[in-house]
Amino acid sequence: MDLMNPVLLVLRYLISIVGIIGNITLVVSILSHSHMKTFEIFLLGLSFSNLEGIFLVSIFDITTRLALQSLEEWSFKILRFMASLGETATIFFTVLISVFRYQKLRHAEARGNLPTSWDNTSTAWALSGMSLFLSFCFCLPGYFIESDERVDNHTRSRNFLTDPFQCPRINCPAINLIYKTLFLLFSNLIPLLIITATSGLILKVLLHRRKTVSDVYDSSHHHHQNLYFSKSTKTVLAAMCIFQLDWIMYLVLHLAFDSSKMDNWSEIEFFIVTTYTTISPYVYGIGTNIFSCRQIVKV
Repeated sequence: MDLMNPVLLVLRYLISIVGIIGNITLVVSILSHSHMKTFEIFLLGLSFSNLEGIFLVSIFDITTRLALQSLEEWSFKILRFMASLGETATIFFTVLISVFRYQKLRHAEARGNLPTSWDNTSTAWALSGMSLFLSFCFCLPGYFIESDERVDNHTRSRNFLTDPFQCPRINCPAINLIYKTLFLLFSNLIPLLIITATSGLILKVLLHRRKTVSDVYDSSHHHHQNLYFSKSTKTVLAAMCIFQLDWIMYLVLHLAFDSSKMDNWSEIEFFIVTTYTTISPYVYGIGTNIFSCRQIVKV
């Protein structure tokens, strides 16, 4: 270990703990509701995906490093698969949240408070299951694809999780390169474009409503509902902005840099991905009044 490693490990522990507390608080708060709505179902899936990436992977990875233990091949592969599964599921649930919120916003403009097609909880559970299934399908090939031996030996010596994406730009195995390209395209770039587009459309509708709200008479009850809906929509928009910043940096990291030449690749990737998974439950939970700061203290 170099001198920076202990500092990075402590920082990773702190970020992981903050993320675990936030996501657990969000899960407990949602499950305490007698009837969950579509938005809450999507948030529940997002929180469990976040917890998988933070708790089952990050904490265990840090622990093995501190204990100076060497994991078996199958253990590395399982951890790698779980990390990728949680990360990808987080992305897909974020897509569902952004599309659903835009759908609700546009529907409110046209039909007031009438429910949309996604307001059906059965549809919400089906979409959540589909997101998990797609995540599993996209990540499963990574379990069987071997990492490049030159990078594998280097990362194993540091107890890093081996990654089929980590191979030199020159002479990278064809199967690794093909899988990396397809994975980044369908599991990162396309979802990022969808979220960016829906965020822009949400912002456009919000600005339009801001210009016309003074011309529309509304009862105090509906006015209160509109204020809450507007606040929660702005909360979703803020979370989408965090997501976009994180995953743009993630794509730049994978497309513009050579992982085989970066000693701190694992840490950089961790901090980029975990920023969203750690902050998002607080943004969603507090911003939509699902939980309060007092509930965080209780956890």
